[in-house]
Amino acid sequence: ASLRKRFLKDRRYEGGAEMEWLGAGVLRVKLQPGPRIKVAFEGQGLPRWGLKTWVPLVTASRFSRELYEEGERRLIRHFLDEGFLDVKVSHRLDTLVGPEANPEEVRLTYVIQLGPRVFAQGLRFEGQQALTERELRKVAGLPSRDFGALWVRPPKASPGRLSEVEDRVRMYYTQRGFPEVRVRRRLERSDEKTLVVLSIREG
Repeated sequence: ASLRKRFLKDRRYEGGAEMEWLGAGVLRVKLQPGPRIKVAFEGQGLPRWGLKTWVPLVTASRFSRELYEEGERRLIRHFLDEGFLDVKVSHRLDTLVGPEANPEEVRLTYVIQLGPRVFAQGLRFEGQQALTERELRKVAGLPSRDFGALWVRPPKASPGRLSEVEDRVRMYYTQRGFPEVRVRRRLERSDEKTLVVLSIREG
């Protein structure tokens, strides 16, 4: 563990060691420090700080090539939570010092294309019969300008937030005696606004 911490401190995130027991109380350790790795981010509209916390390579207790792709997935999840529903993330490795076959220093760059930030600016229900739309809007708990609150900024249309809205409506129906209710959501996006549509089959 202490050896791994040293590798991380030196930014040798690919660092590792092979150990071989030779007998007679002798343990041979073969170090494979790997190159120093600079982590960078490329893209327009990115925050200046904090993105490295989403890159598991810099804190992982053991190196794996899959950590590069896991960094992409974590960055995507982070920006989806921030409402960037079209975000795309890729990465590349560029040799900075030494030959490409055995570099001494490389740069890991995550290339991020954010796309537009999406806000839930309206809510519509389809298929409800037993309950009123006014009642369901209150249950959904999704403040938006559609509700007349002009001073309230529409919430980000993140998958997590919209799942919570869907779950609240489903739970309310269940409590009202509709155990087989099905609730599905979709987004209707236009240049003017983004509408959250909840399609309901009451059962």
